[in-house]
Amino acid sequence: MHSSKYYDRRIKREPKDFVKMSVLIDHDTKIVLDAYSEVSKKHDIKMLEEQLDELNLSGFKYFIADKGYDSMSLYFFFREKEVKFIVPRRENRAKKLGLYTRRRGGILLAVREKQFNLLIYRKRSVVEAVFSYIKRRFGSYIQAANKRNRVKGAYLKIVVYNLGVVKKLLSEGSIRGIGASYSFLVIVEVGISTEP
Repeated sequence: MHSSKYYDRRIKREPKDFVKMSVLIDHDTKIVLDAYSEVSKKHDIKMLEEQLDELNLSGFKYFIADKGYDSMSLYFFFREKEVKFIVPRRENRAKKLGLYTRRRGGILLAVREKQFNLLIYRKRSVVEAVFSYIKRRFGSYIQAANKRNRVKGAYLKIVVYNLGVVKKLLSEGSIRGIGASYSFLVIVEVGISTEP
């Protein structure tokens, strides 16, 4: 049973927020390359910008995202890094975008439309499949009392998922230079408080 937000505020209990997670996934191996998670109401674009600050994009050819990441700042960022940013344009931004690109130079809109490739964009379904697998296999919720432990729980699910993928790739011999006879030990240190 859920209590009302007014009751929570009166007894000074923190309302449970959702854990937001932004992940970068390799299309071929389905390994999660990077994950950024926090419990907040921060916009997805702001989360991705913080995640990209710490990431080395050398070797990336495409960066595929959904409509929620349609942002001129991200287009400029990826253009600078020489990575093709594949994201569909939001319809409700068409008028704003026209005004925005006129100030920045009308060529950018044409480049952006030319850059969008539907066949490449459809590969984004791999991300949805990975999230679906994680939610089905490890549960779609995290039972933790405070925000920090909820974020740790989300990261732990990603680590366990990656271990399963690496184990599968090793057994298939899909990872070059590593045979199926190799064994590996991974130590994950996570401090989770039991206090509410």
